[in-house]
Amino acid sequence: ITGGTLNLSAGGTSTATGGLTGSGTLNINGGDLVVSAANGSLGGQTHIASGAAATLTGAGTLGSSAITVSGDLNLNGANAAVANVLSGNGDINTNAAVTLTGNNSFSGAHHIGGAGALTVSQAGNLGASTATVNLDSNTAQLVLNGVSGSIANELSGVSGSTIDIVNGADTSLSADNSDFLGQYALSGNSTLTVASTANLGADSNVALAGTQDRLVLGGFSGIFANTVSGNGILQVADSASVTLTASHGVGSTVTVDI
Repeated sequence: ITGGTLNLSAGGTSTATGGLTGSGTLNINGGDLVVSAANGSLGGQTHIASGAAATLTGAGTLGSSAITVSGDLNLNGANAAVANVLSGNGDINTNAAVTLTGNNSFSGAHHIGGAGALTVSQAGNLGASTATVNLDSNTAQLVLNGVSGSIANELSGVSGSTIDIVNGADTSLSADNSDFLGQYALSGNSTLTVASTANLGADSNVALAGTQDRLVLGGFSGIFANTVSGNGILQVADSASVTLTASHGVGSTVTVDI
């Protein structure tokens, strides 16, 4: 596709390594284009229309093309690093171990399935703050790997799903994540800061693996009733006024720092 446009109205399959090349425009206007081989020489633009899909399996890639997702982008290739710049307001469905590395403006919905583990190292990998992240299975994982700063995206997840905060991350949550019912798992000297129960989700729990892993209630005001377990620190900071009830869920091995 050299400077031109390829329009696909019924999807298809691409199985040959380097089968898609050039710096033109690939429009997937209908159906599902299933790509199972690497296409390192594909640049330009890829547009996935509403009602259409692109599915990346195995080693499948869309090269370095900028991808506009108005329909569905299905990331099914295990251990894949996706550096493409992602935009649009459709759905990105992660069904394998995938790392996003681009600085994205995507504003739609991330869906992480049962075999999905979506890893990001900065908030911009998820897209705009209006993009939502939905952990749709009890084995779904969102990995915040060394993320420093605020995650303003709305997070939801079923019971048993996990948000891993790892590798020295210093992350704050600022959205209303009331629909997150799973677990935040901190490890590797990581910190998670919240200002309200809604930032965590009232029915979520927090596991602090190491003695330097820390949940910070920064400016928090009111009753804190989430279960906190492990060997880390529950810190009350920034003039917070926190009430723990007699039935609180803070484990006996958690250090409370006021």
